[in-house]
Amino acid sequence: MTRTERALENSKKISDRKKNAVLSIVTGLFADEYKKSDGGFNIYKLSKELRMSDNTIRKYLRLFELEGVI
Repeated sequence: MTRTERALENSKKISDRKKNAVLSIVTGLFADEYKKSDGGFNIYKLSKELRMSDNTIRKYLRLFELEGVI
């Protein structure tokens, strides 16, 4: 395995972990704690809780909406 292949594999693993973390929190038992009154999710609160950037949270929320998960 080349360095490039290993780097891509590691990047995918990190991305998958982040995606799963966001998914578990927005579909879990306490998902209502992260919802705003208009029904959307509080990006700031999610990013603070998960220690991820706002853009990362938005990316995965958009993906989950497109997939019909949320």
